[in-house]
Amino acid sequence: MKKMSMYSLFLTLVLTFGLYAAEGAGAVIKGYVYDKINGESLIGASIYLKENKAGSTTNIAGYFIIQGLKEGKYTVVVSYIGYKHYEQLITIAGEKEVNLKIELEPTSFKTEEVVIFGDSISPSEKLYDKGVSELELSPAQINRIPKVVEADLLRALQTLPGITSVSDFSSALYVRGGTPDQNLYLIDGVDVYNPEHAFGIFSTFNTAAIKKVEVSKGGFGAEYGGRLSSVLDVTNLDGNRNRTEGVVNVSLLSASTTLQMPIGTIGSLSGSFRRTYLDQTVSKWVNEVPEYYFYDGNLKAFLDLGDNDKLTVSFFTGKDNLDYKFDKEAKESLAFEYRWGNTHPVLFRWFGILHLCGRWKPE
Repeated sequence: MKKMSMYSLFLTLVLTFGLYAAEGAGAVIKGYVYDKINGESLIGASIYLKENKAGSTTNIAGYFIIQGLKEGKYTVVVSYIGYKHYEQLITIAGEKEVNLKIELEPTSFKTEEVVIFGDSISPSEKLYDKGVSELELSPAQINRIPKVVEADLLRALQTLPGITSVSDFSSALYVRGGTPDQNLYLIDGVDVYNPEHAFGIFSTFNTAAIKKVEVSKGGFGAEYGGRLSSVLDVTNLDGNRNRTEGVVNVSLLSASTTLQMPIGTIGSLSGSFRRTYLDQTVSKWVNEVPEYYFYDGNLKAFLDLGDNDKLTVSFFTGKDNLDYKFDKEAKESLAFEYRWGNTHPVLFRWFGILHLCGRWKPE
């Protein structure tokens, strides 16, 4: 009986503290921020309340949450570079959750000259709260960087401070003296083991399908363990939620296409595919040119499971094929075949109560 009474007392204390914590938690304002034109989720949008200056920013899924609020009226203010200012008045009556779906309208504006004067860092500023050597690039920035033949992500990164290449023919990244195998490459949060095509001349990342690129040249967290030099995290497009659109690009090297479309009212779908065609053109006419080609493609679906849960399903694959015969005219001749690439099985990411990750399969 004494033992049972101790268990009962412990359970009572746990429930009491749990209820007390729940009562003091206050109301919650949460939701998602989207682009009004294509429905793409916006990463890093700023949200704050005018009345108490509480705020938050959106994550990779466009999700934000502000907790510990009391009853009353609040003005929700949302700002994002390149989009119109947004305000919404909401009323909280009792402790509850308020779910918002915010759509920002893109806009362009001109400003006057801004002059910034810097001084030495004040003692109150916390340096450890800032990211060390972190850069963010958008697809527009990547495409504006001077390029040869076609836009290439890794070659664009070689123009940044602290990043270089071993030669003009290699797209491999040497970050602050580190070797390429010390870099971690991610697509939608999963490892890429072969980030290059054509023996290192081109990268496997199709810039037309990229939504955001984050580069950490040092000081990254323990979740990126196993690498010493840098982390390259690529997030692909979620897809246009409002209408179907496609883009076709043809360069001297390859042809690629990107398609985005809504999935009813529950989400969106995006996909891209790229392939070189030298094996079907030059190698057919010039015997010395081997039959070589590479391709890569990705497919991503962004689904709404409810107000609190979002599910992304993505797939990526890429492969290089080299078939070389030393004497194409002879019936019997020395030849070799070489194939390598990546295969990304279906990756599920549930933004809500569950987070599942897939794994890459190197070939």
